[in-house]
Amino acid sequence: MRINLLLIENNIPVWGWILIVPVCLIVILAIVAFIIRLTKTIKLNRKGKKLVVVNEDILLAYGGASNIESVSKEMTRLTVAVNDLDKVNPEAIKELGAKNVLIVGNQVKSTFDNIDNVYASLNGGK
Repeated sequence: MRINLLLIENNIPVWGWILIVPVCLIVILAIVAFIIRLTKTIKLNRKGKKLVVVNEDILLAYGGASNIESVSKEMTRLTVAVNDLDKVNPEAIKELGAKNVLIVGNQVKSTFDNIDNVYASLNGGK
């Protein structure tokens, strides 16, 4: 009964509160959704600016297209089998965005954030 008295004293009927509360909740949820979407967009823009790989540069870092035997990817690790390790430039690979470069036998293993772009560059756009 106390709630009814407060509503009557404020001259807002019960049906008014039933409409006001959901509208306020919807507005709050819309603001929260906008903020979440804005932060995701900012994060994506930061990642996009972090690494720009040019096809020719990444090919030259691995010694050219003729030096590459095969290319495979696993999650964020890229494995490139090469003919001649002397032609591979690990420093250039790191400058193009690799987090680390590991040479095992005739394979060059490196970790990239945007592995799909690098994989496509080394695999002839496939």
